[in-house]
Amino acid sequence: MIKERKGDLLRSDAAIIAHQVNCLGIMGAGVARQIRHRILTAEQYRTYQQICRKNKEELLGSCSLMLRMDTGTTQYVAHLFAENIPTGRGLDTDYAALRQSLTAMMFLAAQRELSQIAIPGYLGCGLAGGDWETVYSRILIPLFSESCFTLTILYLPDSIRRLWTEFGDIPMNPETECIEQAWHGFSAGTHREEIWHWFEETFQISVAEALMYANNKKKIMR
Repeated sequence: MIKERKGDLLRSDAAIIAHQVNCLGIMGAGVARQIRHRILTAEQYRTYQQICRKNKEELLGSCSLMLRMDTGTTQYVAHLFAENIPTGRGLDTDYAALRQSLTAMMFLAAQRELSQIAIPGYLGCGLAGGDWETVYSRILIPLFSESCFTLTILYLPDSIRRLWTEFGDIPMNPETECIEQAWHGFSAGTHREEIWHWFEETFQISVAEALMYANNKKKIMR
């Protein structure tokens, strides 16, 4: 099962919070940087670096779980090795490795009898250059839609706006107002208003007030 909503991954109460990492041993930007500074202990970060120095690109497609030490509950951080060397230019995300690392995470979760997993919206699609529609439709839906796990995708405000912008780029029949190609789990032929309602129900926002007008960009979910 896949659920989507607005929220901060680092505040999730899911049993596992997952993010993409590289094989170089650097968590220098994005969600990884926040996890390094706000969640991991210095020893845990050194362990991640040691794993990278020892195994390098052989880590691609694997997953490392670390127990979160700053809370009183049992929660794991899943490091998904889906990027070899971060360049910040072009596509650094390895889609095959991302699928494999997510599969490895599911195996580790099943071993621990954990079913609740959370990831950030646009996993692997920030500086790593991935395409969210590819990640969502070709990797996440096939892996999780019929699985025994509940995957919650948490979107920050900028990610919600980005998703709305990408929806606006989908070809639409001007007469029927239906999309002409599949997008984000919606089949071709879906009426635009159905997708508008989905945005409002999923993210608890008003499309008209928060997304449709450029001068209201900063109003979305403070």
